[in-house]
Amino acid sequence: DGGSPKDDFSLKSTATSTNRRTWGLVVTGVVGGSLVALYAVAMPFVTPALRSICLPFVPATSTQIENVLKMLHSRSGSVVDIGSGDGRIVIAAAKEGFQAVGFEL
Repeated sequence: DGGSPKDDFSLKSTATSTNRRTWGLVVTGVVGGSLVALYAVAMPFVTPALRSICLPFVPATSTQIENVLKMLHSRSGSVVDIGSGDGRIVIAAAKEGFQAVGFEL
């Protein structure tokens, strides 16, 4: 007995869906792997060029530190300074009672 036409359609639909999913995963894996390989090959050549156009280190002035502390006035919690340089803002925030962390890029 071949079963009903509905059962045959359901099996074909499930097989088609599984086949599409498998191809989708394969294509995603190939594209992702290619991008990772391209990144790994290109970065040693691109990185020196990026260094030449980056901005130089300029320490925060006392006015800038005062402005940051004014913005933090009547607040509490933590402060994260990305590109913190020598950490002047992080140190000033910690002295004001904040849990301060700085990350230099």
